[in-house]
Amino acid sequence: MFLSPANLIDGMHFDGDYFETMYRPWGDPIHGHTSTQTAFWNIRGDAYYNDRYFIVDSRQYQYGYVIGTSGLASKIQTTPTDGWWEWHTDTAPEDFYEGVGQGKGLQPQSLYLDQKSRRLGE
Repeated sequence: MFLSPANLIDGMHFDGDYFETMYRPWGDPIHGHTSTQTAFWNIRGDAYYNDRYFIVDSRQYQYGYVIGTSGLASKIQTTPTDGWWEWHTDTAPEDFYEGVGQGKGLQPQSLYLDQKSRRLGE
């Protein structure tokens, strides 16, 4: 029901679950766009949820980011960005992604800890 901007989802581990940041055409009132400018960093998946074939569904309003996934379930979904529901669902441009299936080698492993240490001068 509310837009949640600029989150960092860092180092999550999924086993039969997933994250969803997309237009949600249900509820009263309609939930609508749920996120923008959110970054998924180093997400690991051991198993997919039921009929889903991804661990992150990132179709955020305007810009979203998925950086580094790993594990047996490491696929993501970023399309379609428009036309999949009768309501206004345009989330173009397609969210930025890199390192799908390569999160084990991602540096830094935790964006949060990296930025924290830089801020504190550690």
